[in-house]
Amino acid sequence: MPLTAYTGHKPYIFISYAHKDSSTVLPIIESLIDSGFRVWYDAGIEAGTEWPEYIATKLAQSSRVIVFVSKAALDSQNCRREINYAISQKKEIISIYLEDIELSRGMSMQLGTTQGMYFYRSPWETFMNELISAPILTVCREKNKTVIAKAPINTKRRTHVIPFFAIVITISLLLVGLGIGLYPSLVPATSTASTSSDIPSITSRTPTPSTTVSPSTTVPPSTTVSPSTTVPPSTDSPTTPEKPASVGLEFKLTDNEYHVIGIGTCTDTDIVIPDTYLGTPVTVIEAYAFDNCSFLTSVTLPDTITTIGHSAFIFCENLTSIIIPDSVTTIGSDAFATCFKLTIYCEAESKPEGWHENWEPGTRTVIWGYKEP
Repeated sequence: MPLTAYTGHKPYIFISYAHKDSSTVLPIIESLIDSGFRVWYDAGIEAGTEWPEYIATKLAQSSRVIVFVSKAALDSQNCRREINYAISQKKEIISIYLEDIELSRGMSMQLGTTQGMYFYRSPWETFMNELISAPILTVCREKNKTVIAKAPINTKRRTHVIPFFAIVITISLLLVGLGIGLYPSLVPATSTASTSSDIPSITSRTPTPSTTVSPSTTVPPSTTVSPSTTVPPSTDSPTTPEKPASVGLEFKLTDNEYHVIGIGTCTDTDIVIPDTYLGTPVTVIEAYAFDNCSFLTSVTLPDTITTIGHSAFIFCENLTSIIIPDSVTTIGSDAFATCFKLTIYCEAESKPEGWHENWEPGTRTVIWGYKEP
């Protein structure tokens, strides 16, 4: 029987997960629903629905969020955006770790403030009883009834992994100790007995942040950079007396043109994209370049920009204005999705053919034929 996502107006749980984990996640959702919890997940979304806008709305309206953390989830841009948005909305979150993984430094900082549960450590019924009994979820429950679905296939051997290794290590230590006791002469005089701190813990499996190294070199103007080379954040963006260009944006050189690929170290709330970087024109705002930059309030583009990638400004929820010059001939889908406060000023008299039909949700204020004073 297919699961039904909750569609009412009472408090409900929003589920964030990677589809690759469906075989594990769906039985958990089934148990929650059968136990009286109101649960929404991305099932039954009608074709043609603007996906980011709809997901953001359901997430914003939810009372609690369960995030299923796995390698597949962390590799998914959609899952990462859902996590970022849930945290920005100050949602109460339970993070369920499906496997023992190493988190990036940023993700560890974000999820470290949430309530964590470790699916891969416990037997199925033990885990489900703990989840269903979690006080944080009570507000989303209609009835006090516990119904636990059949365990997913890929969890059947999970409960034997830790005890097996514990037995192996215990037997090994006993054999080593027995050997030392029977043949002390085999032990070098300078050796010392191992302490318990020298033995790695079997159960200490909390994900730890990975170490990343940021680029520290700056490409001088005379240096030839090969296509698709990522360039460190700018520190010498050109300026104009009226509107100084923002400093610290991240660029990539492609086909002798620079693309803006990220916010980099820039902290400006009013972003001004430079027309050149290291003497070379800046022509493209790449997809997801300013994803989840919730501190942005305005963006000004130079007339060298020709393309704005899909979802370039998605989840910039405090963005109130952007000026798009008539040099922009291409805009991807959902470029301004979830920018609920945005007014778009377009120098073009009407929508160019190269702009995607869903370049904006249709609910933003768009001013055509705008001429900057």
